[in-house]
Amino acid sequence: MQMIDDYPDLFDPNLYAEGMVKDHGGCYKPPNYVDIVESAKDKNLKIFPDDKQKFFEFVLKEQEVRLNPKIQQLYIQMNHLGSVEDMVHSELFKYFGYDDIALNHQIYYALTRKYSKHPDINSKIFFWRNNVMHGSRVSLNEEPPLINLLTLDSQPTTLQTLMQQAHEEQKLCVIFGGKSLGDYIAFAQKFKQECKCYFIYIKEAHFVERSPDGTIVDGWPIGYYDYEFPQHKSQEDRQKMALMFKDKYNLPDEFPVLQDVYPNNLLDETFGMWPDNMRCYQIGWLKRQITQQIFGRTHGQIQILKKHYKIKFYRLKLLNMKFKGQKLMLLN
Repeated sequence: MQMIDDYPDLFDPNLYAEGMVKDHGGCYKPPNYVDIVESAKDKNLKIFPDDKQKFFEFVLKEQEVRLNPKIQQLYIQMNHLGSVEDMVHSELFKYFGYDDIALNHQIYYALTRKYSKHPDINSKIFFWRNNVMHGSRVSLNEEPPLINLLTLDSQPTTLQTLMQQAHEEQKLCVIFGGKSLGDYIAFAQKFKQECKCYFIYIKEAHFVERSPDGTIVDGWPIGYYDYEFPQHKSQEDRQKMALMFKDKYNLPDEFPVLQDVYPNNLLDETFGMWPDNMRCYQIGWLKRQITQQIFGRTHGQIQILKKHYKIKFYRLKLLNMKFKGQKLMLLN
């Protein structure tokens, strides 16, 4: 596999709505409905139409299916969010009379980009309203805005202060956010001589909120009924979760845990930390942005880091990779 010095464009399908153009985060614009349909060689396929009402009916049914206890259990058993949702989409295509083909799966995401902000439906769909994936809004080597943070004991600091501290120790400043925490901890331990690593607690991605009768009324549940928490409603809520996080993962004090500041969530809103993002900085500039889509622990990020990443002072040689099934594929 080819080692690269500078990143090609990173693909983030959540960054662009229909009609938007390339702007931030080093991403490219994904195909729209017309692009996808025109690529079909077989013109006799039962293709999902670009019909707002039919799509709204589809996603409302999808939400109903996702909340079914059997599907919630699948999230736990398969440990792969995307696979469960692909299965749900496949069944719904057949339910509504369309072909279960890759083309319709592509169309689903194109229509999601087009309609997910529509006021008639956005408020009714949990997983649209609460989607925290949006990509970085700061480009490579663009100076980030002033970003305020809080320590675990609520003392104020800034991203720029963390960058300065790392600079004084002749290290890269590395910020972790996302869910592959075991891999990030291993990374921080392995490269602590070269990197000054921080864990920043951001807003909850898969929170769950219920009515008094137990009905799910908000959130993005993925089956973990014994680990349900509401979205943060205050800085105190976030601090409580950050303390729980530090205790649960037994994080050593040499890797500080900080908090994104409620309610603006400026770190996450600026750099798009979820689902599996690691941002590396040098003084004054965003140095690198790394987007990983790697699931599980046995084939986790740290194994790839050990094999492929070479870290030097103020420099990372990195592969831009995406995990597909059981293979690592380079994104061209």
